Amino acid sequence: MRNLTPHALVLRLSTGEDVNLPPDAMGPARVVSTSEVLDRCCDVPIVTSPVWGDVTGLPEPSACAFCEGSGVAACGTACDDCLTTGLVPLLVSSIVLGQCQGRRDVYGPDTSPAGAVRDEKGQIVAVRRLVAAPGVTS
Repeated sequence: MRNLTPHALVLRLSTGEDVNLPPDAMGPARVVSTSEVLDRCCDVPIVTSPVWGDVTGLPEPSACAFCEGSGVAACGTACDDCLTTGLVPLLVSSIVLGQCQGRRDVYGPDTSPAGAVRDEKGQIVAVRRLVAAPGVTS
């Protein structure tokens, strides 16, 4: 599993154990965006909502090295390293995820109330679930 966000992610497993995922050494995946200046307020530009473009820094789907793309580990059980897709899972931000239509190897952290684990200050400290890319179904 590769974390292609710019910050560390923590996955809270169903056992209560936390898995820490540091940012990938190759850097984060990003989405190119454009906007236009509409006006100014107190010398601060007011811009249009961004128009999202191409994703950069996102590798092509690649076969899992542990199960060689089969989705089944050597012991005969589902491969935990590729989520049984046979592909290396890539974790990205929600904005990047939104541009990855149909990619079965791309996931985002679920920061919804059902997915996020928050501390006493309301800051997200872990996620319980991952979100699939748009268009991916079971």
